[in-house]
Amino acid sequence: MRTRPLAKIALTFALFSAPVPVLAQFRTPAPQGAAARGNTGEPVKRETWQRVPDIFTALGARPGSRIADLGAGEGWLTARLARHVGASGRVFAVDISEDALNKLAETLAKDTLRNVELVLAEDDDPRLPFGTLDGVVMLNAYHEMTKRVPVLDGVKRALKPGGLLVIVDNAPADSVHTRKEQTARHTLALDFVRDDLEAQGFEIVSTEVTFVDQKASDHAQRQWLIAARRGVK
Repeated sequence: MRTRPLAKIALTFALFSAPVPVLAQFRTPAPQGAAARGNTGEPVKRETWQRVPDIFTALGARPGSRIADLGAGEGWLTARLARHVGASGRVFAVDISEDALNKLAETLAKDTLRNVELVLAEDDDPRLPFGTLDGVVMLNAYHEMTKRVPVLDGVKRALKPGGLLVIVDNAPADSVHTRKEQTARHTLALDFVRDDLEAQGFEIVSTEVTFVDQKASDHAQRQWLIAARRGVK
């Protein structure tokens, strides 16, 4: 696989120059203020409301798994995945932002996580090793994609037969708006994504319409989850 150096990235991390599937990397931070508080008024940590263990379960991630975090940003999920799959596993942190990957490299170095490979990608191809991944996850990233077909094709090529793609993203306040209007608000209706996946030959395994429902008096954090399997062909 073709590689190119990234400024400041530690040599201990392999860097794959792979144009990532149209992932304009926008990460949705944990809710702040009232949005980050439960019924008691106490802060609710993202570790809790994001339901990371359930994402890993849907992904089939276990020690030794090879997983790509597509739209990794600065690696909030990447680091947790790396710990989960352990030294015998591998995590590919994919992003189109060189700055984000540089920051992620610094974080990984501090945490002494050596089972992560950084993938600098573009917007139409994840540039991941073909047919070697057990799973791919996209957290708050799919709604940013503009070249969905080549991205999903790249994901499908990277997955082993039967490999899983899990997407978690922000639900719109309502379904009246067009796709363009929804994505402008960094949201996307689950039905759009289901249609995208089926059109590219993925088999829908499960959906959870209300995967996250973080209510607060002046804000709501709502997310859905969909899991799909690559076919055997």
